[in-house]
Amino acid sequence: MNGMPPIEPQMLAGQVALVTGGGRGIGRAIAQELSAAGAKVAVTARSTNEIDDTVKLITDAGGEAIAITCDIVDPAAVEVLVADVEAALGSVTLLVNNAATLAAIGPMWETSPELWRVDIDVTLFGTFNCARAALRRMVPRRSGRIVNVSSMNAVWGLLYTSSYDCAKTAQLRLTEGLAGELKPHGIKVFALAPGPVRTRMSEASADPSVEKWMSNRGFQFDIERDPLPADRPGRVVVHLASGYADALSGRYVTVQDDLGELVGAAEKIQEADLLTLRLETLDGRIETGRRTGARRVVGSGA
Repeated sequence: MNGMPPIEPQMLAGQVALVTGGGRGIGRAIAQELSAAGAKVAVTARSTNEIDDTVKLITDAGGEAIAITCDIVDPAAVEVLVADVEAALGSVTLLVNNAATLAAIGPMWETSPELWRVDIDVTLFGTFNCARAALRRMVPRRSGRIVNVSSMNAVWGLLYTSSYDCAKTAQLRLTEGLAGELKPHGIKVFALAPGPVRTRMSEASADPSVEKWMSNRGFQFDIERDPLPADRPGRVVVHLASGYADALSGRYVTVQDDLGELVGAAEKIQEADLLTLRLETLDGRIETGRRTGARRVVGSGA
């Protein structure tokens, strides 16, 4: 991510961040980077030991953080989670929806319905539950930001990971819709693809038991050569939290993008409706239910 201003130690002073899936990997790195920039951080996941370890790393470095165990699939538990975070740290100004699962790998008709549903529940409904609970507090305050940790799977036509891909694509559509709904309330929403970071999920997808599917899906992650450092998406989240890229609310960005360039081109991106899900046809892009430049078929009555 070139072109970004430097991160200052107190850039996010006064902010309170809630990071889901914060016990390891990308979520842990995001939590650490947010703390290093001055934010108070709450991390949540189902694994108590892992989020406790994340908090220790943050507090040992001089930051302020708390760990709260929560199953984000449970809407009532998420409401309690957000209330507890605000009671302990103050009003949540940033929600990072990072938690996701990829349990169902293989041809759709051979995958377990239970595992397929788990991926949808955690990745999509978990995002919904956390956003809903946070927004019930952000909207009256007319401030706040949400970062949905997305994936290239949301925009590529890949094979053998249908549950995860459907969830991530729906999450991207949710990002755009929320950004529009929240614009009058001053709240920004972003989708960020963190790139090929080595995580437990990527390690599982490289397991020999599923290698035959992953190597024929249209893209294969080389776990030894491809990984980006986990702190890289963390630094991008810091900039999104700072307000630097508010003009890109509702859009999809990746850590490989030049964020400074995108911010500079924000007006063009809005006008051309870039960095979001759209369908191109032979007659042009479908917009608001119509095909731009659509040709009239003689005798069709259309």
